[in-house]
Amino acid sequence: MNTRIIFLACLISFPSFAMGALYGLFPDYPPVPVIRSNTPSPRCGNLPSTPELPALSFAMVTPAPEKPVTRTEMKFASVFMDTQHGDYQIDFKGTFIVSPDDKDIIGGSKGSYLEITRVAFGNDRTLRIEAQANGRVNKEYLEGGNEKPFAPSGAQWLADILPELIQRKGIGATSRVIRIYDAEGIRGVLEEIYTINRTSRAVRNLYFLVAVDQLELDKNQLQDFIPEMAMIESNSLKGSLLRELLFKYDLSGELLELLLQVTSTLEYNTERGSVLRVVNNNFPRDTRILEAYLDVIRAMEINSEKGNVIKDLLQTRKLSTEEFIRILETVSEFSSEREKGALLLMMIDYLPEDKRVINELSRVVDEISSPYFVLKGEILNSLADLGQKNQPSENINILIQLMRGAEDFESNSQKGLMLRKVNRAFVNDDEFIRSYFSLLEEIDDNLEGYNVILDLIRRNEINEKVTDYILEYTEELLDDDFQHAAGAVLRELLSKMEFTDMLIYKFFDLINDMDQNGTIEEILRLAIQNNDLMGHDKTIPLIIEAMDQISVDIEKSTLLMRLKPFVKKSDEGKFMYRDAAEDLQSNYLQYKTLQGMGNQ
Repeated sequence: MNTRIIFLACLISFPSFAMGALYGLFPDYPPVPVIRSNTPSPRCGNLPSTPELPALSFAMVTPAPEKPVTRTEMKFASVFMDTQHGDYQIDFKGTFIVSPDDKDIIGGSKGSYLEITRVAFGNDRTLRIEAQANGRVNKEYLEGGNEKPFAPSGAQWLADILPELIQRKGIGATSRVIRIYDAEGIRGVLEEIYTINRTSRAVRNLYFLVAVDQLELDKNQLQDFIPEMAMIESNSLKGSLLRELLFKYDLSGELLELLLQVTSTLEYNTERGSVLRVVNNNFPRDTRILEAYLDVIRAMEINSEKGNVIKDLLQTRKLSTEEFIRILETVSEFSSEREKGALLLMMIDYLPEDKRVINELSRVVDEISSPYFVLKGEILNSLADLGQKNQPSENINILIQLMRGAEDFESNSQKGLMLRKVNRAFVNDDEFIRSYFSLLEEIDDNLEGYNVILDLIRRNEINEKVTDYILEYTEELLDDDFQHAAGAVLRELLSKMEFTDMLIYKFFDLINDMDQNGTIEEILRLAIQNNDLMGHDKTIPLIIEAMDQISVDIEKSTLLMRLKPFVKKSDEGKFMYRDAAEDLQSNYLQYKTLQGMGNQ
């Protein structure tokens, strides 16, 4: 009993890591249909709020529901709970549906089981509830070890303790969220979340998850809902739900501004960057959105992650003169001169034809500190060469000799300058490639080196040998614990590399050496979106294996959902998929990922 108390106390102390475990103790998913009304009537009331924001607009797209799958095995949990009605031992597996007044259990998924025991001097009581295949439940009540009629004593005892179980352990979460929403609108759901927040942050998080998954919100409801997501303390859950909102709804105008404000509450740079790169896909021409977007970037502490967001935006969307100038002003505030210079070099390739942009870029270059004079010179030379057509060198030997000579340079900037010049005339020749990566190995600054590699990938067609060298260099970045840079290289490489068996295995080996949830999730999400990669029979098992590196259920389940259409075509994939889904701590997420997969 003491062990359980310590266990729960540890979970409360570490919510970001423990949320998945708490989900496993009292999870929930929708086992039986819920009757829904057609006309929700939101409750009027005073809710506490995270910042006040103006009216919003959006367009909505929601996926079609899938048929449920019968679960044959569910996790079993045993916990001790101290309540206002006494101390209880609770054994539990599966999920249940609670009555509208939260005083009774009226249904459950097949095999679900709940046993509540109170041992007190002269008053031993036990209540057992088990769900049948048809969703109905059998109830058994005992006093002093002897079976008694469930009503009235057992029914009253359950009615007394069930409301606290609902709030502290999440029993019936899915059906309750839907029921409250249908009766009282999203503000009713939020009121319930605030009530639950006083007793269990894990259950509060579960209600947010169910609301994003199950509800179809209009623009006014989203306006109420999104700012409250700032209270979610788990960076992985908050980041995942923000991305899901971007995928589910076509957010624009002030609603997207609101989402960006919540994004700024994420503590992890990788989670912020991952959300912003999803925003990049449909970045609107809106001054207020741009400012909110740049506010998130400016607040990030890791320069390489800031730069990776802007690099992705440059490749995703053509920027106006005004937008380009505002981004240049933001880049000028970077604390790393090397990352700032690498980004400015890339921005030159995307400059709008406007003198004001050239003047602003020149101003930012002029402010780069004097020790980086080589980098400043490279940027200014690139500006001077703007508009000239780059032609591959006709003499590979000259370039090889130049690179060999550059190995004696003392400055990383000079070596990087030489390699970036070579990137514009890169040749897929064995000796040329060896000389190139030999010089790269001489650069002992990871920021300089990984930016050279990103430039190489962006400018050239990458063959198998070059990809192999790049993957080896990426392994060195991981050895130096520079995962932000390694992740950026792997993301960029996905759109250019050849997918041979050897390279695919090496690619996923690198992911298996990572431990940053957000970085891994983003790479795997992009991998699933790559049709060429998904066409290989090795890919699905490798993706599922790589998911083991992710420690958070929500990010694993999101990837499994994206992988599902591909898995249905592969027998081996189905087996591994089901294993991965059943390893999730949350029965709610298990159910979601296994919908439509049939019984294997």
